[in-house]
Amino acid sequence: MMKQAKQVAAGLVLAAVGTSVQAAPEQIRVVWDHDPSHEAIIGFSEGSGSSPYVIWGTDPSGNGWSNQAYQKSYNFDGNLRSYFVRLTGLQPSTSYYFRACDNAGCSERFWFRSASDTASDFTFIAGGDSRSNPTARRQGNRLVSKIRPQFVLFGGDLTDDNRASELDEWLDDWTESYSSDVIDGLDYKRVYPLVPTVGNHENDDQTFICKVFGVDANQDGNCTLDDTYFAFSVGGGQARFYTLNTEFRNSGYETEWREQMNWLQSDLASDGSGVSWRMVQYHKPMFPRTTSKPSKYYKMYEWADPFHSYKMNLSFESDSHLVKYTWPVIPSDGSYIRADAGTLYVGEGSWGAPTRSADRYSDWIIDQDSFAQLKIVQFSGENVLVRTARFSGEGNVSPLSREVRESDPLALPQNLNLWGPQSVGEVMTLSRSGDGLTQVQGDDNPDPGDGNVTTVSVTQDVSVGSGGFYDNGDEVYADGSDSGQELRALPAWSLSELPADALIDEVKVVLQISNTSSGEYGIYAVSGSWSESEADWGDADIGTRVGVFTPSSSGSQSVTLNEEGRRLIQGWVNGSESNHGLLIASMGTSNGVDFVSREGGQGAKLVITHQMGDDSSGQGSKSLVSTKDISVGSEGRRQNTVRLEADGSDGGEELRVLMHWDLGDIPPQAQPNDVSVELSVINRSRGRYSLYIAEKNWTEDSAQWSDAEALGSRLATFTPSNNGTLTVDLGDAGLLAVQEWLAGAPNYGVVLVSEGTSDGVDIESRESSHAPKLVIEYDLY
Repeated sequence: MMKQAKQVAAGLVLAAVGTSVQAAPEQIRVVWDHDPSHEAIIGFSEGSGSSPYVIWGTDPSGNGWSNQAYQKSYNFDGNLRSYFVRLTGLQPSTSYYFRACDNAGCSERFWFRSASDTASDFTFIAGGDSRSNPTARRQGNRLVSKIRPQFVLFGGDLTDDNRASELDEWLDDWTESYSSDVIDGLDYKRVYPLVPTVGNHENDDQTFICKVFGVDANQDGNCTLDDTYFAFSVGGGQARFYTLNTEFRNSGYETEWREQMNWLQSDLASDGSGVSWRMVQYHKPMFPRTTSKPSKYYKMYEWADPFHSYKMNLSFESDSHLVKYTWPVIPSDGSYIRADAGTLYVGEGSWGAPTRSADRYSDWIIDQDSFAQLKIVQFSGENVLVRTARFSGEGNVSPLSREVRESDPLALPQNLNLWGPQSVGEVMTLSRSGDGLTQVQGDDNPDPGDGNVTTVSVTQDVSVGSGGFYDNGDEVYADGSDSGQELRALPAWSLSELPADALIDEVKVVLQISNTSSGEYGIYAVSGSWSESEADWGDADIGTRVGVFTPSSSGSQSVTLNEEGRRLIQGWVNGSESNHGLLIASMGTSNGVDFVSREGGQGAKLVITHQMGDDSSGQGSKSLVSTKDISVGSEGRRQNTVRLEADGSDGGEELRVLMHWDLGDIPPQAQPNDVSVELSVINRSRGRYSLYIAEKNWTEDSAQWSDAEALGSRLATFTPSNNGTLTVDLGDAGLLAVQEWLAGAPNYGVVLVSEGTSDGVDIESRESSHAPKLVIEYDLY
């Protein structure tokens, strides 16, 4: 069922909820659900009087304020009374001042600001899952007060059981998100518009969203399930924000799920197509990052294709109570594949709910962790900046003043405890590709190329001290002097999942720093065996130094081991060295460092880049990523994006794909014995295709149809009938071609050609994360 937008009379929507007797209305909240440049919903809890109303206006002194009686009232869970008034006809980018009153008195003075209707810089916050830890929940709320965002997206699971008493406490805690101001000599509280979402802990009564927060998404004056999903735009054509209901995935909601999907696709195609950025919040993630949850929520994944087709830029997911950033991804064969441009997913809740281990890994993840946090998102010119702020250290954060926020919409408080994930650091900068999808600036889309990357979680970790200290808790410690004794950390990993003939290219140790240090620390080889339960100072002798780092910022820190470290890990793999793990020790500093242990849920990892085959063993294998690839057409079409297309007739034009690989990494003594090509098919075909030797030199910048017409020997013929990785054996012809290229013959690559079919095939290019590969197995002489 399509949502119908209906005009509502000018007025402010007010909500009052409460279970205790109060002198005047309180628990004030402002909510956005429709057109935040011109509308707002205000909520307050009933006081000791009757006939609640709001007085409001644009003059902080109170001159000329209007008086608006409540328009709606709901009783949630039989014991939580709410009153609502909707203000319409607001002016964009305008401050509005108000008080909530009844015949027994008025609340404190409050103010909020309407959204701009033209593109501008601004800051907002996103998070979810405040459930059951009021202490952490209030820390997050106080961060809102100190950051002064334009609004807050809240991704569901406000409480554990969705009861009146719990929401009453939640609303009390939300008051700590207010900022205190003095305006024209009067005390005011700034209240930040909230955009609520339904979570699974609200499943028993999803209409809490209108009964407690006054949402009337379809503007029909009723409180129904149609009010649990909606969208609004900010900045005119700058951005559109979607709120979706994942609880419709459950049995009995088939009609609601279908209606929501129809509405979503219709809105994305209409209002969503007229904005630069599209963002969405919902509760259940498509692919939770913890093994405590299912590996995939299949109903949520049904959104992946429309998200990609309609260019959803950024998705805020919750529910798992952890932290994650993905790379831009596109849906493929029931999962994601990393791409140069796509949809980026962040999450997953933890605004006070008990955190879970981030222990499910995928190659499209930038980084993941587990701690209480919220997202700070800023529109800065043409870019979007994403940060994750930890709740720990909230007391050290200096609040922004009203004057600073008004002069600088991108200002942030000092001393924020920001996460520093691998690859992107504390600030992830997003831009849009030419076709409107999301890109991560500074991402050169690294690919292990001719190697595989294996991430190994720590199997043992413990801290020992020179004075008898021993600790095997949630953190691991190192310090040059802690109460007179030195502390050292012993982590160890099992490498049994790596093949014994793997050739190690690079090794990184990834630590989750929980207590920073300005001092230098070394990573060392360990000479003897030890066990987690019995380790002591005698096991912590310093061996060869294999790495150095300064843990100056909290969060994930990656330390690349030196050549001695690479050789050590190589020895562990092939059995020439005993694997006793590593040692982390101070290099003279007494400024200690703490990092999360395996018991704490985010233990140290080894990230090992390796090849299959040892060049000294007499055999080897290289998987070479294409160094250039492009689609060209018989009528002049050229395509050099994440997608390569071949077709016998696409609108009357034949399309072919040119691909080339540099063989410089093949050892000079190698004698190839098998050659194949690996293609990542993203649009399958029932037709037959062939790979031919290219006979003309070409470049990506200037390739044309004539370059793809010059064909040499046919190497292989195949039918790409399934999406996913397709391995094409090039047989004797391919083996001969590679041998000749290695011997000095011109290497112009290959051409992918239709054998008469007009059923086109699409494959991923080197601009994606699954470039065409040439796999060469060889003997060494």
